[in-house]
Amino acid sequence: MINKIEEILQEIESFAPATAADVEAFRIKILGKKGSLGALMEEFKSVPAEQKRELGQKLNHLKSVATERINTLKEELQNKAAMSASHIDDMTRPGTSEQVGSRHPISLVKNEIVSSRAWAILWQMVLRLRTTGMYSLHSTSLLSTRHAICRIPSSSRATPM
Repeated sequence: MINKIEEILQEIESFAPATAADVEAFRIKILGKKGSLGALMEEFKSVPAEQKRELGQKLNHLKSVATERINTLKEELQNKAAMSASHIDDMTRPGTSEQVGSRHPISLVKNEIVSSRAWAILWQMVLRLRTTGMYSLHSTSLLSTRHAICRIPSSSRATPM
């Protein structure tokens, strides 16, 4: 019986699982009800009283070593899985959207003209309003100014005041 205990200890120490399923199968093989340790416990019942103390201690040592080893292997596999999972991006995140097409060339030119001349035209409007006495910060909003910029005739845009 002591030889069986030593063999099982060797098997426990040399066990190197690849997956968590291997660890679970090994746990059942060693610690399960019909496992190696269970068979040794059944044999322990028929051991003479003089040897029970020594064999009992060895069986308890075997059970504690097996439990510790299995828990350690489970933790190592979980840590490896966590490390490999942390390197993978979140697969549930929405993908990056790609812009399809582009702005129409006429729209690009129009936007460039409006944006480059907008401040000059706005300043001309403010000067014009000041000279007529109709200038008030409260009466002109940015939206109405933008509409006014777009509606100024081209002849008045070219003449500075």
